[in-house]
Order: sequence, then C-alpha cells, then structure tokens
Amino acid sequence: MTTWRIPFKRAWDWRSAELSPEAAQKLDRDFEYIEKALNSLQSGGGAPNQASFYTSDAFTRGAPSAITLGSTDAFWGGSALAWSVVGTGTWGISSTVNQLERAWDSGDFATSWKLATVDVGFVNVSVSATLIPKTQNTINGAGICVRFTDISNFYYLTLYVDGAGTGFTWRFGKVVAGVDTFFVTMSSPPAADGVRLKLTVVGSTITAYINDIPFYVATDTNHSVQTKHGLCHKNDGSAGAAGTHLLGVRWDDFWVTAPT
Repeated sequence: MTTWRIPFKRAWDWRSAELSPEAAQKLDRDFEYIEKALNSLQSGGGAPNQASFYTSDAFTRGAPSAITLGSTDAFWGGSALAWSVVGTGTWGISSTVNQLERAWDSGDFATSWKLATVDVGFVNVSVSATLIPKTQNTINGAGICVRFTDISNFYYLTLYVDGAGTGFTWRFGKVVAGVDTFFVTMSSPPAADGVRLKLTVVGSTITAYINDIPFYVATDTNHSVQTKHGLCHKNDGSAGAAGTHLLGVRWDDFWVTAPT
C-alpha cells in the first residue's frame, strides 16, 4: 500500500532542488522506512517486541549480488546475519520496491528446492515473512522454511499455484532425506498480495500460521537441532507452467524471533 508514501514524497519533491543528492537520498530512504512501519501496523498490529528478535530483513539495502544476497539489515531488530543460498536460480533485491525476489532461469524448471537461509543460533523460533504474489498465476511453491540442515532436510510452509494458474494450495510439510511429505494441504484462506506466513517450532511441535491465524499444528521429531531458517521455493517441474515465471513473486519483512 502506498497511501502514506505518495503524499510524503510529493511534500518533499518540490524541495529536493535545495538539497544535496546525498540528503535527498537519505530523506527518500527515511520515508520508505516510515511506510514499512505504517504498513506493518495496519496489516496486523506490527512486529513482535524488538527484544525478541534474532534477526530481521526489510530488504532496504538496494540490489546486492544476486547470489549472495549480503546480510540481513536488522531493520526490525536483532543481528545482521549473512544469507546462505542453495539450489539453482538467482535471488536478488528490487531496489524500486525494497523486496526480495527470484529471477527466472532455466534451473527453475527443475523440481529441486531453492532456499535462502540465515543461521540464528536458536532451534526454537518463530519465522515470518510477507509473501507478495503480485498475480496469483505466476508463483509456484513459494514460502518460508525452518530448521534447515541442507536441501534435503527442513520444514516448510508454501503457497502453490497450479501450472494453469487456475487454483492455489497452501502446503505445510517436511523434507526428510530428500523425501517431501505434506502434513496438510488446504485451499483456504484465499491467497492475496501481502499475505503473512509464519512457522513456530518448539521442540517437536511445528505450528503454521496464515495472517497470524493458526493454520495447522504438526508433531515431528526429524529435525530437532537445526538453527538455520529462511525462505524457500519449489517449482512443479512443468516446462509450460505459468508458475515457472518467478518474477511474479516477492518476499518482504522477514524476521526470526523467539517463539510467539
């Protein structure tokens, strides 16, 4: 939403000639920060208490290396931690909207997972991010992951859109020794731009949330000591599927906190 940002920017645009380029750029970034904070408050009451953050990323640092992604910016709180990327394809940050996105390449036709994770040093956590499909027929298996060991072992919550772009499914599951198993799949609540995904893991209990509403609770003991958590994507492998065009999905406002 940009209902606040537009008048802010217009108010300053007429003065920009009186500012140095550096000062004008700083003001523009400050307004982007304000917009993110206001949007978060309007969409669900805001971020958790700052003291509970392990790391966070609002993707406000512009466009870094598409592969490394740099480090989290600790915008909401916590420490700046390095992103680690596994799987095919490229990740990057859109400097125009300050959101994380995946750029399409031929590797995205493969059915293997693609993940970006950070090591927070804690096993029991809540991991949350905003998913922005933009158009619902252009994403395919995008979401968040927790307790990541490697590309063959982790838990996940994703939004999957079929190859025809005619229907979507929430998928909450696990990958163990390379075998993908669903805890549950559901076609509600409806998918929309700005949907908030969250996974909370405490011991052997994993709870999935959509827009802060509990979605499903699973019990599993396969992944019990891992401290890496983050974002994930998996294509269905259909070369002609609309979902292979990953420019249609972005992530925003990622954070890892103590369990909430």
